[in-house]
Amino acid sequence: MSGSSPATSGCSGRAEQGTRGRAVASVADSWALGPAQGGPGRPAGCPGARGEGLDAAVPDWTVGVVVGAVVESEAQELTIVKMSKFGGGIGAPSKEERLKEAAKIHLGLGQIQRHCELMVELGEWDKALSVAPGVSMKYWKKLMQRRADQLIQEENDDVIPYCIATGDVKKLLAMANLIRGNELELALCVGTVLGEAASQATHYILELLARKYMTATAWDLAAHLLNMIPDNELLLIKLCAFYPGNSAEINDLHERCNLPSLEECLELAETAYNDGEIFQAVKYYLLSPEPQKALPIGIQFAKEQISSSDWTLDSVYPILDLLSYIRTDRLLLPKCSESYYAYVWIGLSITVVI
Repeated sequence: MSGSSPATSGCSGRAEQGTRGRAVASVADSWALGPAQGGPGRPAGCPGARGEGLDAAVPDWTVGVVVGAVVESEAQELTIVKMSKFGGGIGAPSKEERLKEAAKIHLGLGQIQRHCELMVELGEWDKALSVAPGVSMKYWKKLMQRRADQLIQEENDDVIPYCIATGDVKKLLAMANLIRGNELELALCVGTVLGEAASQATHYILELLARKYMTATAWDLAAHLLNMIPDNELLLIKLCAFYPGNSAEINDLHERCNLPSLEECLELAETAYNDGEIFQAVKYYLLSPEPQKALPIGIQFAKEQISSSDWTLDSVYPILDLLSYIRTDRLLLPKCSESYYAYVWIGLSITVVI
């Protein structure tokens, strides 16, 4: 019993050693295919040829190398289908299915860039972009630019976010022809992201949007938009002057715009007029319960200006611009008819001169 046990143990050990030797030989063959022909250097301790060091212990990393090489080979085989003109025949997986499987394998191996390129090949841009930062931010940005170029060629409005993400202002300028009609909300989003570089255009867009919401009776929203513009006092005055609500509603809007109440504006207007401050008088009369009083004061001032030989447009335009925001219902009052016609005449005269 005691003698047979070592023999059995020896046979078992030799069988195990033979199996281990074949595994090592397989590993050696795998490494010989690449490094021996100018590939990356073989790690230290790896057998250089079949039969060399067969009895040596097989390192753990060799198993991963072999498995990785086999799986990568499978992925490459699946990828070759994209260069093939014909499919794999009846019953074979389609080209799209093969590429998806290859992309999945590459991702599992950590070959993110190859995965991204296959996703692009399949038209899955969002999936490619979602993992592209795993390669590098430079690669992600390059992929975003490729996507933007494609959408520009398709004249697709969806290109805007991609241009913003990459900071490509030139492409955004090229997209101006896509912002047509009243797509002011989209233009505002672009301007907000661009920041200081597009501040002037953004402020103008905010003003246009406020006018749009004034006609849509969304006065609170219009006031909010105008409050986003610096030096917005005149814009807020025009908004409040044009508002057709009752006294309580007007005072509420004045408060939102940080302007005095109706009664306070009337007092300020009278004080300014007595002090000879015509522009201030017109401004506060427009915000008072009697906005029609601003019309004759402003018209008289404009007449005096254009009767002078050295008058300029800048000297009369601010007053006339404010007067244009008097509500129509106030202009229909009998006392305003003559002043209104004079206002129209002055406007036409200035237009002819210009």
